[in-house]
Amino acid sequence: MTNPQTFTTPCALFGLVAVLLLTSCRSGVPEPLVDLPLRQASAEELVTLLDQRSGGIQSLRALLQIQARAKFIPIRRSMNMSLSYVRPSFIRLRAFDLFGRTLFDLTSDQTHYHVHLPTQDRVVTGIHTSSSENPPSETPSKRQRMLRLVKVVAETVLASPIGDGHHVTLHEEGFLYRIEVAEHSRPARLLRQLWIERINLDVVKEAVFDDTGDPIIIVEFDDYRAIGPRGEVQYPFHLSIHDVATNNRYTLKFQEVLPNPTLSPTEFDALQS
Repeated sequence: MTNPQTFTTPCALFGLVAVLLLTSCRSGVPEPLVDLPLRQASAEELVTLLDQRSGGIQSLRALLQIQARAKFIPIRRSMNMSLSYVRPSFIRLRAFDLFGRTLFDLTSDQTHYHVHLPTQDRVVTGIHTSSSENPPSETPSKRQRMLRLVKVVAETVLASPIGDGHHVTLHEEGFLYRIEVAEHSRPARLLRQLWIERINLDVVKEAVFDDTGDPIIIVEFDDYRAIGPRGEVQYPFHLSIHDVATNNRYTLKFQEVLPNPTLSPTEFDALQS
């Protein structure tokens, strides 16, 4: 198998330490700290800064706990998981029970997926289609449920750069900046909104929109910590995700995060089997 390439991927992680700004309720919209000056930045400066931060993580290995309030998703309350991820879309997500036994092992890229269900002695493989990426129906298959889950996780664990070719509008809202990212079209189609606190210029919330301008995923970021050999990368260890398309809600609590590991191609060999 060819070694996964490292490019860019959807959605949302940026930052330096925002934990000082976040309240205990984890609302995603922090209260301002008294006597700390608010930083001034132009839209161009913020785009450059966020693109630099998103490029700071090209691959990821992590241990986390996921909690869900979800319909049709195979998580009852909480589940421990391991995550391996390489830009743009190579992801391996394994879930474990309380005794450390594997519940499922899902490997996916932009084209193929492979799911091993040890408790059922079963393997499911296939090709992603538009139907597998859309919100599940009232009676979704187990395959659709897990593909929807992995899609939501994949779109939130690494930041998507804003990059060129988009129209960016900056709004000042007290101690927050709000950036609107739209396509250069007539009328302009809104793609994303990002809320950035104005002390450390960290993203605290992001919304992603569909073709009709309705939000499909809303993510709130909290508990930023320094990771990496020299603490050079800041990463939010708490994510609150609202999958608006299905009205499912997830909480990701990271326990260990290793940025930019050298991942062996064997991590994703299941896609070639």
